[in-house]
Amino acid sequence: MVKDSSFRPIFNRQLIFAESVVRAQVVLSGPRVEPSEADIFEKIFCGWVREAVLPHVTVNLEKIRAEKQGPAKYRYSPINEVALVKFFLEHFLLCLKDSTTCNENLEEIKLNTTGIQRRKALNNALNFGNETLRVILNNATSHMLKAITPGTVSTVDEAVWSYFSRIANKEEKLRFLKNKPHDFGLLCYLHSQPLHYSELPVVLAFEAVFLDDPPTPIIALNRLRATLLRAGAQLSADHITVTDSLWSYPAHFNQYLNLGQKVVVSVKENSGTIPIELLNLASRDLPIGNSRTYYDGKLVLQVVQTADHVTSVLTTAARVRGEAELSLCRLLTYASAKALFENETPASLIKAYDKHFAHLRLVLNGHVVFRSIIDLTSPRSCSLSLKSKLYS
Repeated sequence: MVKDSSFRPIFNRQLIFAESVVRAQVVLSGPRVEPSEADIFEKIFCGWVREAVLPHVTVNLEKIRAEKQGPAKYRYSPINEVALVKFFLEHFLLCLKDSTTCNENLEEIKLNTTGIQRRKALNNALNFGNETLRVILNNATSHMLKAITPGTVSTVDEAVWSYFSRIANKEEKLRFLKNKPHDFGLLCYLHSQPLHYSELPVVLAFEAVFLDDPPTPIIALNRLRATLLRAGAQLSADHITVTDSLWSYPAHFNQYLNLGQKVVVSVKENSGTIPIELLNLASRDLPIGNSRTYYDGKLVLQVVQTADHVTSVLTTAARVRGEAELSLCRLLTYASAKALFENETPASLIKAYDKHFAHLRLVLNGHVVFRSIIDLTSPRSCSLSLKSKLYS
């Protein structure tokens, strides 16, 4: 039994979203054509390495080289863009080859062409401080926006980077998250969007937890949006952000509503945002592929039965068409119903019923409100019991 909830079922009423769905698009791509993944890698990743990473690597190589003597100095000789990108690719393929989730045949790919001593030298040159790392990550957003026009719907999620070292472990910067491809490593929040035609997800902004001033999930969401806006992204006030249950707590929704943020959030029973009794009631006897939708005037709750589990989604990005018809019904609490019967005359109650209360059968069918006076177990009994009470 649901003891206290402002949510009411909307039945077959249509949901209206604040923003139409427009996916991200690669700049200068032709009609129904997008560059291949290799083209995107060359245009975006290589350009980012050239503009944001290479200058810092060059400075570190020169600094370390000045401190070395003899043959070791040559290991820290300057590097160009092509060689640095090649180094990153080799490192990526080595990690992919060692991954148990990789199904590709990488045996024929020649790796380790950089040389072990040179690779160690480049790893040392990539040892940046927190401020440099933050600049590099923020530069990635600016560079991505040169090639990609953001859409109207984004996804914010957390990711664990498998790379770590003894220094990171000593400084307690590593995190463990179960059910991730790499469950132990450096934690980072990502802001991503799918491309329009290929649906290839691209990350537009990063918020690292392993730097100074690590953010909470809600602060990370705000920082990611701020990073995109500073970089020149055109995000409307109705831009929709999709997140998981990490962003589903009551305080989070207070922020979304106060700031007018449009979000679609997966909700779990233990979040405390939605009464567990309501979630259980909404999912009871729900066929696979079907859903039940509720509305409280500000938030829309949708409970969906999939093949193997129930998913609950809460959003500030939608409203119900004709929502004004439900506004008076939301006022029927125990206190208001009691005051109604104590203070009104029979004539005024009949007039109020004829004008407003016909919608009760849409909202409260199957529930009992103020049992000693009104029985709402069916639309007919609601009408008969209410009018008989008024004439008695």
